[in-house]
Amino acid sequence: MGQEVKARGTPVFHIDAWFTWTSAVAPEHLPLRAGTDIAFLREVINYIAHQRAADTATPSRSSTTSTRGYRAAGSAR
Repeated sequence: MGQEVKARGTPVFHIDAWFTWTSAVAPEHLPLRAGTDIAFLREVINYIAHQRAADTATPSRSSTTSTRGYRAAGSAR
């Protein structure tokens, strides 16, 4: 685990169907039933979107990907 993450007090979880080495070193292991990982991820994204819990500044500061040439969803062609 990153020392910076621990210093900020950010909760860290390892979410996986199998208990692995990563599970052993993580502060918390949350087992999922095999095959439910995509549904879980969809709900995490849904929660973040609806709670407006995403840090929208970080991706734009750290991304090296250009969005030039892409249109917003639903915009005219």
